[in-house]
Amino acid sequence: MKSMLFTAIILVALTACSTTPPPPPPPGLWYAERELPDDFRYHVYVHFRDDGTFQYWRTKEDQETVLRKMHYYLNEHPGWDIPTPYTRDGDRIEGKRTIARDRYTSIQAFTGQFSDNSLDMTITSYWITKETGPNPPPTTKYQWKLKRLGN
Repeated sequence: MKSMLFTAIILVALTACSTTPPPPPPPGLWYAERELPDDFRYHVYVHFRDDGTFQYWRTKEDQETVLRKMHYYLNEHPGWDIPTPYTRDGDRIEGKRTIARDRYTSIQAFTGQFSDNSLDMTITSYWITKETGPNPPPTTKYQWKLKRLGN
């Protein structure tokens, strides 16, 4: 009898945990249901942390899962920190992020245009290696049509 009661309590507790609503979107969060071209079927989240940096996340996870993870990363996790510096001139935005590795350097250039509660961004990636030289052609180019999720 005690084991049945214990099992029932555990099941109720687990059910309550799984039905807890996700946290609200953090301020400065934007979302695109897909990117163009839609090669990998990613959803895109762009989080403007302040007036000079943003972070982006391309994922296949549902929005509830992403909001839970973002809440954890932003409030309880010390290591989620690969910001992209950007500048804003009126409704235009530009940013660039460089990641240097042993055999290559990845450069990601961002441009965008705000319009009310929408933001159209383009990301162009370049891979610099010994073979490509310092001015390679773009390796990928994606467009994000984002809508505001957080204030």
